[in-house]
Amino acid sequence: MVQSRGVGVDALGDLRTAGADELRAEQQTPFVPLCACGRVALSLYLLHGGLIALWSNAYGRPAENFYLGWLVIVPGMIVVGWLWWRFVGTGPVEWAMGWLSGRPKTSSFRR
Repeated sequence: MVQSRGVGVDALGDLRTAGADELRAEQQTPFVPLCACGRVALSLYLLHGGLIALWSNAYGRPAENFYLGWLVIVPGMIVVGWLWWRFVGTGPVEWAMGWLSGRPKTSSFRR
């Protein structure tokens, strides 16, 4: 399930970037949260894994579908990524990777 979500978000991101020059601002708007998640993807990935690990340690693996867990892991991560990017900017893991690699932060994506 996690892989299919990632592939879906990646495919939407590809659609967003493939025709970005031809799309008007109102056509780009639905993709802004997904593009923002791409800007903080490593941080979201670690947060995602950490939440699953904490849940598994505390309660074990669910025997059946648990909708609260799905809401936290799927749309919840999109909202967290979008808000982090919108109000804070670079994710902590992305910042550390940029610092370690000596690459300057470039952001041509509108907020």
